[in-house]
Amino acid sequence: RKSQPPNRFDILPINTTSFFATFKLWQGGFRESACDCAAANLQIFKEHAVAWQRVGGACAVPDSDRCTISNLMPNMRYEVRLQLTCSDSALSSSFLPGNPPQLATLRGCDDSSCNVAQPLRASAPTDISVQAWGQSWIQVRWYKGAESADCVFQGWRLQMRYYGSPSSWNEVSACTFATEDNPNCNITGLAPYITYEIWVYHLCANSAADSLPGKTQLFRWTTTPGEWYVNAGPSLLTTVRANVLSFPHRCSVRTQTPVSSDTFSTCYDANMTQKVDLTRTDDPRGWGQDLWMRCIAEPFAAAGLST
Repeated sequence: RKSQPPNRFDILPINTTSFFATFKLWQGGFRESACDCAAANLQIFKEHAVAWQRVGGACAVPDSDRCTISNLMPNMRYEVRLQLTCSDSALSSSFLPGNPPQLATLRGCDDSSCNVAQPLRASAPTDISVQAWGQSWIQVRWYKGAESADCVFQGWRLQMRYYGSPSSWNEVSACTFATEDNPNCNITGLAPYITYEIWVYHLCANSAADSLPGKTQLFRWTTTPGEWYVNAGPSLLTTVRANVLSFPHRCSVRTQTPVSSDTFSTCYDANMTQKVDLTRTDDPRGWGQDLWMRCIAEPFAAAGLST
């Protein structure tokens, strides 16, 4: 049977680049008898990162009950979790989230001569989606991230560009004044078969507290109504969760360089959102090539358009 998860895991920020962790790896203080080569698997996830990172040193020693997580970024949100691992992975415990499960490094600046406290940034907007569309326009919707006591809401900044052209960023002024709790706006002037990306920022009265951008994956529309493509690779992970922008009837994989052994499965969100889990099933090491998902919307699937 699986080992019991750790029964305590407390996290405290101690400066601009470090957390201090205290934990009890063993339930009741007793080692799991069936768990050989036990180790602590303390992991940390930085806001906007693509994967959890394991913390080594004293944080990985099974008999330790405290450690310092260092080399973090100032004024940045992180999530933390802890697992008891065994040589037989089937016996490893589930993860225990930290207390608190999400926290930020202390405010400050990198220059030691600077003594002006920096505000805590607002969290980046999330779940950017397309609510409606035409051949040359889309209606975009997003959600604000976690609240920051240092941010008095001022508006939004939505930028869009042709992918691969750093100078083509275009700020969509119509999106600046979208409401705080139900932000959405129209973007016009799109062209089919052009690859775009969108970045959305949460703006604050104190601009130093403005969020980092919430980003879409690369996407492009076609001239066929209800058909679009979203980029999902390359990836070092076997499974990625792709935001395909709009709830799809079906999505299929289009590899840049088809290889007969490349096979993928897609799993759709039960809550009918725009999130699709893409898993490589022939090889557990992810994929190195560019990968696109071709998606179609429900009304057009009923009309006979297929993936």
